[in-house]
Amino acid sequence: MTLDPTLFAHSHPSNISVLNLPNGSSVPIDSTGTILFNKDIVLHDVFHVPSFRLNLLSASKITKSIHCCVILFPNFCILQDLATGKMIGWGKQSGGLYFMSPARKSPTTCSTTTTNTTWHYRLGHPSPNRLRSISKFFPITNNQFSNNCNICPLAKQTRLPFQCSTISSTLPFQLIHYNIWGPHKHTTHLGAHYSSLSMMILIIAHGYFLCHINLMIQNCS
Repeated sequence: MTLDPTLFAHSHPSNISVLNLPNGSSVPIDSTGTILFNKDIVLHDVFHVPSFRLNLLSASKITKSIHCCVILFPNFCILQDLATGKMIGWGKQSGGLYFMSPARKSPTTCSTTTTNTTWHYRLGHPSPNRLRSISKFFPITNNQFSNNCNICPLAKQTRLPFQCSTISSTLPFQLIHYNIWGPHKHTTHLGAHYSSLSMMILIIAHGYFLCHINLMIQNCS
């Protein structure tokens, strides 16, 4: 039973003209209709009683009509679908009654703006070209993507950078840095694999001079 006619999805004249109350008095029934309480609860044969001050919902009627159970707690109650176990409604307790709020006919929607950097993180750090391709099919904010991610260069490195060295030299050829790389995964047209030996020699002579030597060594194995 409801006092608000705007809650009805559709209504029609009622076959019952009056409603008998427990105190012995009677109140007129204006019409009968259907209320879309929420997406899971549809109430049929609801009486419109203008003289009521509250909207009343019978636990016995609703459990039979939509095949659910009502679980009462000290401060709230929930409606649970018997087939799926899903909670389809709930209400708060106040003054010995449980109050449930129906869904509004015009629900409010909200939207948030997600930056391109957030999409870059969510999609697994794709390149700007990949993000531009994705933006053609999905509503990403815009197609202007910057490449200022600090994680991408570190993820593409095979090893972490070297730490700063405090070693210094005072004589020629006292400090030599070398790095051996290879063999290369691609062969030459003669079928040889090459390795590289890089050497950096710090020569002390009238100041500082850095010499870099790169030797290509053939590896036939």
